[in-house]
Amino acid sequence: MSGHRVQDRLRAGQGVPFASERVLTGGAPARRPTAGALVTLARVLADRPDDALLAATCEARETWPVRGDAESRRGLALLGESEIARESADRVGADYDRLFAGPDALAPLRTRDLRRASDAAEAPVPPEALALLHLPVTGPADHLAVMLATLAALPTAGADDDGDTLLVVRAERVRRDLLTWGPRCFTRAQNGSKTYFYQGVAALGLGLLRDLER
Repeated sequence: MSGHRVQDRLRAGQGVPFASERVLTGGAPARRPTAGALVTLARVLADRPDDALLAATCEARETWPVRGDAESRRGLALLGESEIARESADRVGADYDRLFAGPDALAPLRTRDLRRASDAAEAPVPPEALALLHLPVTGPADHLAVMLATLAALPTAGADDDGDTLLVVRAERVRRDLLTWGPRCFTRAQNGSKTYFYQGVAALGLGLLRDLER
């Protein structure tokens, strides 16, 4: 991403176990497996992961909810290769820095570095999304990790008849934003990564976004 790194504001998942399928929606969880997958991706895109988060993310492939498409199958296989190769947090962290941090990043993580699809990212980040990411302070609302967590936290259309209509609308707008510019970010990360781990994360991201289109 261009400009300063957001790691001081996005301390996502440092030493935190993989999230369970229980998500915060303010009502009945919507598409629980997909929500859990969104949070998993968000945590490894928010900042450099540590060894515990790397291991937990690789383990998540056993219950990954989207696996019928080629990208998802490739992503799951690559996470398996990362585990077999015992890629360390230092190695994966260096890949994170090269891909996402600093002015010369290969794959920006914020819409302001690309083209803003709508004004959905201008709205305040829901507290539920911050809770899912374990963020101490509010991060940039247009950061890919925050938007993934926001979509996981908010009720989606048809998921909760008692859900707040405005929250449902917000979730749909965030989803539309993600489907507009998210694939570009994941594709650039997949092509530029030097680790199995982030190649796998990017492939899973592409598969998950395609699933969200349906």
